[in-house]
Amino acid sequence: MTLVSENNQLEKIISESNLDKTESQILLEKFSGYFDIAAEWERKIKEIKVTDVSQVAEMKMNREGRLFLKGKRLEIESTRKQLKEESLRKGQTIDSIARILKNLIEPLEEQCEQNEKFKELKEAQEKAERKNMRLEKLLPYNVAVDANLIGDMSNEMFDNYFNGVVKAHNDRIEAEAKAEQERLAAIEAERQRQLAVEAENKRLKVEAEKKEKEIAIERQKAEAERKAAEEKAAKEKAEIEARAKKDREAAEAKAAEEKKIADEKLRLERLEREKIEAELKAKQEAELKAKQEAEAKFNAEKLAAEKAAKAPIKKQLSVWVDSFSINNPTTSNETTKAIQEKFESFKKWAKTQVDAL
Repeated sequence: MTLVSENNQLEKIISESNLDKTESQILLEKFSGYFDIAAEWERKIKEIKVTDVSQVAEMKMNREGRLFLKGKRLEIESTRKQLKEESLRKGQTIDSIARILKNLIEPLEEQCEQNEKFKELKEAQEKAERKNMRLEKLLPYNVAVDANLIGDMSNEMFDNYFNGVVKAHNDRIEAEAKAEQERLAAIEAERQRQLAVEAENKRLKVEAEKKEKEIAIERQKAEAERKAAEEKAAKEKAEIEARAKKDREAAEAKAAEEKKIADEKLRLERLEREKIEAELKAKQEAELKAKQEAEAKFNAEKLAAEKAAKAPIKKQLSVWVDSFSINNPTTSNETTKAIQEKFESFKKWAKTQVDAL
């Protein structure tokens, strides 16, 4: 929206406000000039647009424009406050005048209404008095009622209703009295029942105590018999245990003696067996030693004979191996050196084999 259209918008607002021509003209005079200023500066700002830090003059013009526009904005705000204060004072004056006139007219209006509605007001007053009187009459009977409905009833209708309330109240009292008599009778019956129960309990208690005494006597008698039986059983058990102990000790002594004899017999048998095993072992070791010495002597003699038999052959082979030789070549290279090394290694191996014969 352009600033020109904003000015037209101002005229539209004032036109639609239904102010009188004088006040409308004042607002147009006060504010319309600022639209022209804003339109002019909108054009100027577009012309002095800043896009680079070197535009010092343009930035200065923008500062002056900002300060000028700020001054106009403050003027507009001051004008707004001034016009609102004038309107407020005018509104307050109008309110004061209207309030005074209202205070003068309202009492007269109310007096006229009372005269106009005298019949309705009189009937309403009588209805209220009738309602309060009937509610007070019903109060002792503690019934929930619709107060407005009670006030609208005819006298005959209310009398019938009241008589019903009284009858229901009396019937309730009579029923409550009867219920109370029945409750008291039930209490008395319960008391008599409790007395009978207590008497029966006392009788049963006496019988129980008597029975308990009889049971106690029987229990004492049984306890004495039990103790006598236990003492007799303990005596017999002691005698049996003593005989069993004596027999056990005799059996243990006999078993110990037999074990001693058996252990001694086993010891002698073990010593005899160990002696025989030691003699057998010594004989076997002596036989094994003699056999090993004979085998060693035989092997030594055999080896000496074999060496004596092989000596001429070893000598011949050694001379034969030493007889191998390679004449030194006139030229020396890697191949001839390798052949010589292999030949010497062969001679060395052959001598080793000869020595091993």
